[in-house]
Amino acid sequence: MFHQPLPLEIQDFQQANILDDFQGSTQGNYIKCYLKDLGAKSIVIEPHYFDKDYLSEFANFYSTSSRGYPNSCKRIHFFSCDIDRQKLEKLLGEDSIVCKEIQDSYLGFSVIRPITVAPFGNTVLKWYPDLSTSHQRIRALRNYHVHLSGISLCVEGLSWQQQDTGVGACATVALWSALHSSAFDEYHAVPTTAQITKAATKHINLGLPVFPNSGLNVHQICDAIKEMGLTPMVLTGDQPSAFFSTERFASNCASFIRSGYPVIALGAINGNGHAICISGFREAKLTNLQNGMVNLSDSEIDTIYLHDDNLGPNVRAKLSTHQYSVPGIQTQFNRVGLKAKAPDPSKYSSQRTSGDDPTNWYYDFFPYTLIVAVHSEIRTSADHLNGKALSIGNLFNIFLNPNKASPTTAITTSATIMDLNLYVGKSLSSSLNNVPQVLSKVRLELLEKIPPMSYHLGVIRLGIGSQKFLDILFDTTDTDRNHPVFATIAYTPSVNTIISTINSVKPNLISMGIPVINFSYLIEAY
Repeated sequence: MFHQPLPLEIQDFQQANILDDFQGSTQGNYIKCYLKDLGAKSIVIEPHYFDKDYLSEFANFYSTSSRGYPNSCKRIHFFSCDIDRQKLEKLLGEDSIVCKEIQDSYLGFSVIRPITVAPFGNTVLKWYPDLSTSHQRIRALRNYHVHLSGISLCVEGLSWQQQDTGVGACATVALWSALHSSAFDEYHAVPTTAQITKAATKHINLGLPVFPNSGLNVHQICDAIKEMGLTPMVLTGDQPSAFFSTERFASNCASFIRSGYPVIALGAINGNGHAICISGFREAKLTNLQNGMVNLSDSEIDTIYLHDDNLGPNVRAKLSTHQYSVPGIQTQFNRVGLKAKAPDPSKYSSQRTSGDDPTNWYYDFFPYTLIVAVHSEIRTSADHLNGKALSIGNLFNIFLNPNKASPTTAITTSATIMDLNLYVGKSLSSSLNNVPQVLSKVRLELLEKIPPMSYHLGVIRLGIGSQKFLDILFDTTDTDRNHPVFATIAYTPSVNTIISTINSVKPNLISMGIPVINFSYLIEAY
């Protein structure tokens, strides 16, 4: 029998009873507070919506339950403008003025599943406006085009959902969110949570049933990634008991996210294992640079953004260092912790008070393993590139700070795995301040005077303080031991002098045990 037809519902956001149904849940409270900060005024509810992910969950698990779960969901659309029936009719009639107003005010959507304990399915919410003009917020996102009775609406974000423990637990939904990144758009269809769980347990199921699923281990997550035609990269902590130092955690997360790859973090929260998806970070302010030292520019990051199925999407978290002890060892060690912290609502909307913080009760999360899905042709890691960046930085440090007793220069380094077209396009345009003559010169030299480059580049950037100094473009399709260099792009004439000096004293540097890089073709970007 068909589902009975029902009209679209239009409700005032503040009085919407559908959200009040979930007000007692952590996720419902977080989502409502988040939308208050975005200035939500209206919602439109599609009473029957067939969601791909839930239909997959239904077919694999819920359809055989004696409870009689329906196969239809609801979908809620959120807007920051007032909507009534008349305006909705004008929208569906493609009134150009109303269409623009509705699109400009679109805040995202949430699929409400008929699962009492875990109602929130695929949810994409617009990000908070970025109020900082100096330190960018870097995110791994995609554009979602949804249709409301034939009218296309677009929101930029990354999908989030609750775990249901029937088809997937926290690691499953963290991987599901990560695979939504636009980095995979051209090659891979986004799998459902049921497909991820099946892929993860295809070879390692530990003798347990596939459904219901109570969680995945590291090997199962990696198996799922490989089944999707991608390559898993696993990074463990550098501190005792496998925890991370702040520097290692921040620099590696930044390298991958800048490349468009969200990071799955496994860790401990309130003594229990948990998994989250890290999707963004705010660039470091570089306030603690030391002259005579090589500084990882991403090591000072203090804010990241994550999807936590226990809390909600786009959660802002602060990085902090915590001391801990190891049994049998008197020395105290440091580990990075993530503390969820909602923004000050006064900067965005008056709907929420500063005392109404949906994250203030949440425990610190302590990561101990990072897993990243990358394209299969990438054969080097951000961790290795960061190590390479430090080696190159130390090489330049010898020449930029000849007086070790009184150094005058602070060197910064960063590493990224980047799409070739993104680097030659948007990245170079920004780096060269959109100067037409220089942009044209550099792009033509990259195209005509160096060997064809791999689709994904390893980009190591050196800076003098906060000023860019040079980029080195690595081949990511070869081994870490070989690591061919395509080209070096110099942003200042002094780079040429230093490289000439390095080349002239290479034998001495090698005898001192200092690695020397082949700088390959040098492009003067000034």
